Amino acid sequence: MRREKDAASRKANLAEGGADYPAHIRHALKEFRSELAAARAQVLCDLVEPMSQEWQAAIEGYLAAARFNLVVEQAWEGKAIDFVRQKRLRANVIQGSLCLKNLKVERTPSDSIVHELSTEHPIAHAYLHEQFGQVVKVADTEALPHTSRGLTKDGKGSGARTMFTADTDLLVFGQEAKRLARQRAEQEHAQAEQELTQLRAQLRELQGALALMGQLQCPSFAAIDDLASLVRDLDAARQDLSRLDLTQVSKLEDEAAALSAEIASLEARKTACSKNIGGHEKAIQGHQNTITKLSQGMSGKQTRVDNDTAKLRDLCIVNGSLSFTALTDEVAAWVNEASYTPAQASSNVAKHSALSWQLYGDARNALGQYHAHARVDERFDLAQGDDLRDGDFAPLYTMMVTLQERTQAQLRRQKDIGLIKNLE
Repeated sequence: MRREKDAASRKANLAEGGADYPAHIRHALKEFRSELAAARAQVLCDLVEPMSQEWQAAIEGYLAAARFNLVVEQAWEGKAIDFVRQKRLRANVIQGSLCLKNLKVERTPSDSIVHELSTEHPIAHAYLHEQFGQVVKVADTEALPHTSRGLTKDGKGSGARTMFTADTDLLVFGQEAKRLARQRAEQEHAQAEQELTQLRAQLRELQGALALMGQLQCPSFAAIDDLASLVRDLDAARQDLSRLDLTQVSKLEDEAAALSAEIASLEARKTACSKNIGGHEKAIQGHQNTITKLSQGMSGKQTRVDNDTAKLRDLCIVNGSLSFTALTDEVAAWVNEASYTPAQASSNVAKHSALSWQLYGDARNALGQYHAHARVDERFDLAQGDDLRDGDFAPLYTMMVTLQERTQAQLRRQKDIGLIKNLE
């Protein structure tokens, strides 16, 4: 369960345009955006693009955890570190004001590793030059012992009068790294969901076996005294047989007649028991018929549930920020706790359906206004759906998600060329 939730969190973060942060950084960024939004917290790795792939792995290994430091607005730096302490977050906040104050680009050597990185953010630019500007590119291992702060292309570094390896298995700089990380997250989440489904099926089987075991009855020794008495009687009978005088045939015939009478009595009791068994069998057959009728009714309901579940899974596939497992767990919790009535469900479905059509109409109007002023190569070529307020919104959902992703991509491109920054 924890693996599936972590994979779903990674997938949702990557689908929203973030990098593949560690779990504690995703948590910290979520807390900042929900409770301290004015600080405009960003992760350093989201603001940096590699100039080439040759040095990317070595440089990211050298920067290590510094790639995930938080960049906030200068006026909020003090409040940001107080917030980190208050929420017990595992995150570092960059001293942006101090980096900008001490920035001396001319002091950065021409062979510094920061020249292999590109950023438009002033604090990120100042931080890289301030902290890593003096780390120079070294040609080979022979020169590394004589370099205070250096880095080879194959990931061996020096600093603080030590030499070390600067390796990393996770690259987070640049759009290509985000694309590859998103593919990995989707594959890992699908595998985790499959394993979770198998574990839940095994759990149900084990619970069924446990229920059957609970119905077993412990052996009873309440009649042990009667059994002991019967054993003694059997021993006495054996002793009597050993002393039996075969000359007393008439006496044996009388005893045989008595045994025949007992056998006849047992046969009568057997017949009565058979009649009782027949009555119970009729009752069992009636119960079986009732169970069959209930099962047939459940089959139709289960088919409708399976169809709706398949639709929900398709929506989760279209929107990578949604987790099918989390949604089904939430519905199961409502059913188990009986906290959500069918009337409430129908009312909320109607309310959200109306809201979906309203938002779709707003989005279509906004798109029309955007197209009226945008260049031809900046327009979005999307099919227009019929605005039927009482129709099925599902066919338009994929189009709306696609429009969101393309809008975010267009916004990032305009940020890269400085259009948004100029407007701000």
